[in-house]
Amino acid sequence: MPHLRPTSSISLPLASLLLSLALSVAGCSPKTDTAAETPAETATVAPATATPQAEPASTTAQASASAASSPEATAAAVTLVKGIYTWGPEVETFSPCNTNKTYWLEGSDAMLAPLQEMALKKADAGNEAYQPIYVELQAAQAGKATDGFAADYDGLMQLHQVVHSSSKVPATCKLLD
Repeated sequence: MPHLRPTSSISLPLASLLLSLALSVAGCSPKTDTAAETPAETATVAPATATPQAEPASTTAQASASAASSPEATAAAVTLVKGIYTWGPEVETFSPCNTNKTYWLEGSDAMLAPLQEMALKKADAGNEAYQPIYVELQAAQAGKATDGFAADYDGLMQLHQVVHSSSKVPATCKLLD
């Protein structure tokens, strides 16, 4: 790839400031963690630390504004969560193991596509839609949706990384009524 030179005489700090200003005016923030956007080539990525299967922690001051996808979403800590992913027409949900909670899952197309493909293959094999798959995710709660299909669920979950996925749900991961 040839080396590209900037044709402008704007200094790098000034260009960075202008970009930040433009993103701020647009209600966005610059992406600071591009590694989380890349889906794993395999179904497993080693997590930095393991945490319990409980729901993610609520709010924290360290959560970045880019993690929230809507103005009403709350900043939340990104944690490892284990549970059941379900995908199909008008459904994209995550239910943590051994809870009665179900969240609308939001994330980049690059991260969600492998999960959707695995769920679709399982649905095709079983000749039945909405087949659950087991997932371990780095994710954060992102408030409650106010409209659309997502408003029918316990809240929004913002996907940051798929750590592991399997078409087989372990017996230790159940949904409570």
